[in-house]
Amino acid sequence: MAHLIPEVIESENWSPTSQADHQAILRELEAIVNSVYFRSSKRYPGFLRYVVQEQLFGRGHELKERTIGIELYGREATYDTNEDPIVRVAAAEVRKRLANYYAEPANARRLKIYLLSGSYVPSFQKPDERTTAGVAPVVGLISASQTIVHADSPTKSLALRDHLWLWTTGLAVMLVIGAFAVIRIRSAEKIVLSYSPPDTLTAFWKPVTDSPSPILTSVGTVSSLHPASSPAEPTPEMGLLEAVHHYNVVPLADAIAMARISSFLGERHSQMRIMNADMTSFDDVRSGPTIFIGGFTNQWTMRLTSKLRFSFEESPTISRIIDHRAKMQPEWIINRNEAYSSLTRDYAVIARYHDATTGRMTIIGAGIGPNGTLAASEFLINGNYLTLLSKAIPQEMNVEAVIGTQVINGKSGPPQILATEFW
Repeated sequence: MAHLIPEVIESENWSPTSQADHQAILRELEAIVNSVYFRSSKRYPGFLRYVVQEQLFGRGHELKERTIGIELYGREATYDTNEDPIVRVAAAEVRKRLANYYAEPANARRLKIYLLSGSYVPSFQKPDERTTAGVAPVVGLISASQTIVHADSPTKSLALRDHLWLWTTGLAVMLVIGAFAVIRIRSAEKIVLSYSPPDTLTAFWKPVTDSPSPILTSVGTVSSLHPASSPAEPTPEMGLLEAVHHYNVVPLADAIAMARISSFLGERHSQMRIMNADMTSFDDVRSGPTIFIGGFTNQWTMRLTSKLRFSFEESPTISRIIDHRAKMQPEWIINRNEAYSSLTRDYAVIARYHDATTGRMTIIGAGIGPNGTLAASEFLINGNYLTLLSKAIPQEMNVEAVIGTQVINGKSGPPQILATEFW
């Protein structure tokens, strides 16, 4: 059986410029990756999401084979594209699956996302009312007998507990001060998109910032520093150094994330209070909107996300984000027995929703590892990233998403949306 490969006619290529345009493309992207042609695959939906998001971010000109291999598949900067054709193979398969998708009569009149032969930059075409249902333009044939080689890269990961030095610790106040300095230094590195509505951040955070109650930020702690016999919180008779050492220590990544979000909210004159997760009570989280920072370091994150579609799970060897609706679990995994220096990908959950248990608006920014938490905090306060997420839904809806970030020499790359849930 041959596969028809649709062609985007150059004169009909469409460049999205408005919020409605971006929303339409994101809706079509979700329809494609959830179709029968993509949903059973782990690799190809991720490839399509990545190239479409990069194009909408205004970085389509950077979609080269080597760049995709490094950022999406974790290849070394010097890898040989001739010996490792993973990007070309993935692109060819995505083209074939898109062709099959649009060959369906029900999809013939839809907005179209194409990946032209020889290019990794997606093209878009508006729905054509003149198109006859079931008929798609044809430029060539690909035999169904062609073999697609899978060249999955081995999972690189992080030992979360066994190597405590990875979670550099200190007093929260000292870390916050240092984190503000880091944020100011890195502010010059912000990416500018071709389209970013100025009110994206305001609209996303409005359900939280509009509350008359102070916003609570509950940040993860280094639980391994708590002796098993220690009380849940410092007691009046406890020595100062003991209380500080055991109860006021947070992971560096969580402290930086807290500082970023606190700075963002401070600029909007929001009232805030900060507590570590181990001393955050149910009464605390019911008192007003709450932001939970950190994944496995934050018991509240673990408890609340267990009721959502995407949640955290760990075993003696791996830590992961699971999708409760997936028949085959995505490989959002960190191997806890490998060295931090070998980590090339990290993942995080972000969420904004009204929690039925607490009765309050809730924000979550939580990574499997430290790089995931940093990427989550960057995503939550950057209108450029929230533009892609927010435009797919009305602002009042609840949202949960999984994001991924490339890790190079311990530093997080730009976050990428991998999966979403709206309700």
